[in-house]
Amino acid sequence: YVDGLMMGLQDAALLVRGGQDLDESRLMVRSGNFFVVFVKMLLEGLRTGSKRYAVIDLHFAGYGAPFLMGLMLRTSRRRRPVVLVHFHGPWSAESALAGDSTPAVWFKRALERWLLTRADVIVVLSAVFKEEALSFAGVDEERVHIVPPGLNQSWLDLGTTQLRDQEAAASSTRGPIQLVCIRRLTPRMGHTSLIRALQELNFQVDGRSVSLHIVGSGESERSICELIED
Repeated sequence: YVDGLMMGLQDAALLVRGGQDLDESRLMVRSGNFFVVFVKMLLEGLRTGSKRYAVIDLHFAGYGAPFLMGLMLRTSRRRRPVVLVHFHGPWSAESALAGDSTPAVWFKRALERWLLTRADVIVVLSAVFKEEALSFAGVDEERVHIVPPGLNQSWLDLGTTQLRDQEAAASSTRGPIQLVCIRRLTPRMGHTSLIRALQELNFQVDGRSVSLHIVGSGESERSICELIED
């Protein structure tokens, strides 16, 4: 992920600090007790505050909020970098769906809102997520930007011309629709809702049959298989 981000920024002719400034030992995914992770990220923010960066990119409120708290303690508003936060839907709502306790859900909601209201830029994947960010955090609309997900085909040898020919042929014949869902199999991902929605449509959309391919593993695997068998 970090390598891809660096390549993308370099392709956009942006100066990227790397080499000796990039400590790979501190790019590990933080895991373990939430309180321990919170304190570690707070200290990480304090350390980062001693350096000068133009942009801080925060992806997840559980790590991003304590990191920003530490950064804000160390830097003045004038010296603070641009804070960019990615929002893929309320973490607290996902936690509630997964069965977390009411206090835990409340704390996560407060943490998310605190982070979003202090972001200079909020990046979302779609117009739906933009509306969710506006209603959830009450931020100004001009701070929320839609960046649809995509694939830089120049990084992969996909046979682009051949793919375009295949897409054109599929479009002209109006063949079956193939859906592929690659996610961890947990309740908050909504696999069962997707399957039930397709069942309501009899796996038909605009006269075309629909096939759903699910790839992944997790605690919901058995319940998803039972739903499909039924």
